[in-house]
Amino acid sequence: GLIERGRSETELHALNSSNAADQGVLPGVDTDPHAVAASRFEQSVAIFKELKDYRMIESAYGNLITMYYNTNDLDVVLKHANQLLDYMEAEDQLGPSSYALFIIASVQRTRSEYDNALATWHRILAIDQETGNRADIARSYGTIGFIHKQQGEFVEALSNYSRAVAIQEELGITPWANLDIAEIYFEQGDFPEALTLYQRTLVAAEDYIATTEDYTPETHGRVTAQPLIGIANIYRVQGKYEDALDFFNRALEVMSVGLDQDAYTRVLKNVGQIHTELNNHSEALSYLDQALSIMVEVGDRAGQAEIFQAISTIYRKQGLSDDALAYADSSLALAGSIGALKLVRDAHLERSLTLEQQGRFADALGAHRAYKTAYDSLFTSEGQGAIAELQEQYKTKEQQQQIALLESNAQVQR
Repeated sequence: GLIERGRSETELHALNSSNAADQGVLPGVDTDPHAVAASRFEQSVAIFKELKDYRMIESAYGNLITMYYNTNDLDVVLKHANQLLDYMEAEDQLGPSSYALFIIASVQRTRSEYDNALATWHRILAIDQETGNRADIARSYGTIGFIHKQQGEFVEALSNYSRAVAIQEELGITPWANLDIAEIYFEQGDFPEALTLYQRTLVAAEDYIATTEDYTPETHGRVTAQPLIGIANIYRVQGKYEDALDFFNRALEVMSVGLDQDAYTRVLKNVGQIHTELNNHSEALSYLDQALSIMVEVGDRAGQAEIFQAISTIYRKQGLSDDALAYADSSLALAGSIGALKLVRDAHLERSLTLEQQGRFADALGAHRAYKTAYDSLFTSEGQGAIAELQEQYKTKEQQQQIALLESNAQVQR
């Protein structure tokens, strides 16, 4: 059939080799699936290179790269991605070259090699600009912005995100990069600007849901939960607890615990802590218990220790000091077992407050000393980090003002 539709017997052999490599088995042969796949891959790539079938060469490499990515053999992934890149660059094939660079950048990000990843993404951006695909250009700017954001380089992040948003708006594409820009403004304490962007993105998300043909409840949760959570976090920091609860609960309504367990449990925890601040203790315990059950199921021990502390605080506020101490002790033991020093510090403080409530002043003093020791051991790294963050925020704001002034002067000169 394939031959009759114009395929040669040579190409048919290559396709059969490639398909066998996908399956990882050979008929009647019991051997290592990876070895079989690699062998078949070499055969199919050699044939496709003879045929100059660049699409099938990229597909064959893609199948092998995916197999090794799934087993976390990243060195092998890089080897094949670089082989593909070298070949496609020599053949002046921009699309497959961009794909190979994407794989390389993904490995670099996985390994936290952010400077290398940035350099690779700039090469991808150069290809996008050469081909003129505006949507891909926006994607590249957005990814470059994200990597800068991960490193706390907010000026560079905002610059690249803004370029991505401008292109997306020009093309009528939902500018999801506004979420990342909003997060930067939130981290810098610019809550009005962050709130504006979150609200704008929420409207865009609702428009997307109303018009997309691929709507599913999971899609709804993915595109609307993040701006809802962002708005809720701003209201919480501002002490507007009722508004924060409203937006957190709206986020829970559209989220799926199976889709993003980490985000879902964080929202449950945040809602529980707000109810604690409002002295709505039964509601607080209900949300915290839900979060705890998920964390136990997925084995999140740090999350469990944090929830134990939150529950301890509630029981202490209710005067149930025995229960409060039991949860504080559990939190301390769990945090200590995983070396989570911040949680250890906070558990010592919770124990100190509870022991004082029980009138066990000598024990309370001992717990407070343990808290102070943990606090002091964290002070240097934590304090230096906070100072560096404040300096970066000041520098970012100053540079933004300078950029705005330069742009204003340039417009006047025109």
